[in-house]
Amino acid sequence: MSRERLDPSVDFVEVEAEPKHPEQFRNERVRVYVCTIPPGECTLFHRHTMDTVYIVLSGGTLRTKNAPNRGRSPTTFPRSFPIPARARLGIQTVFGGVSTLKPPRYFITLSGRREAIHRVSASRRNAGDVRLLGIELRHGIDAGGKSLELARPFKKECVVGSFSIFRLALRPGESTGELSLSRPALFVCVAGSAEIAQTPGSIEAGDSSISKTLTPETTLWVGAAEALAITSRGDAALDLIAIG
Repeated sequence: MSRERLDPSVDFVEVEAEPKHPEQFRNERVRVYVCTIPPGECTLFHRHTMDTVYIVLSGGTLRTKNAPNRGRSPTTFPRSFPIPARARLGIQTVFGGVSTLKPPRYFITLSGRREAIHRVSASRRNAGDVRLLGIELRHGIDAGGKSLELARPFKKECVVGSFSIFRLALRPGESTGELSLSRPALFVCVAGSAEIAQTPGSIEAGDSSISKTLTPETTLWVGAAEALAITSRGDAALDLIAIG
């Protein structure tokens, strides 16, 4: 859709230029940013045009105001998002433009199917900043022609276009054992700490290390590897999401 079809009174920026959405990482498959909205503050009107996975880092209540004559992007949920919570969030969003978000849940907005132009404000009653990790999915880029498959203890959560999303939960000290990574993937640590060991050269960007540590809110892009093992480190249980 073109900007010219909007009400000319609405001034907006692309999400890449919105000050409260600073970018963390990008490549040809994904773009990662963190959205932070302190209590009582709001974003500029901004546009989303790609399917986006949102992971709730710190929760609170948000109100969304759409641009005139614009609806919302469709939303879909992974298996781990409780059904009663889906219903409550849907009712809040449809009838009031309000959403109350709690970590460590995540959801997917399908802005690639229907773009969104909106402004988001945080309630003054929130105890702290609302923080969301956004992961834009760039469909149509060749990733070797294979879908991402990860063996147990990973659990498949959902499929979004050409991407599959998995979730991993490990107690402190537990390990996945050796796994096969069929295509490149983004690993996101939601809670706990993870050590990811790979065959040499599987970490992109010229890093020859074979082991990386992920802590909460951090991400790692990993190329397809013959062998991959993830171990939960520290005293807290590991909650990790893989997208590829």
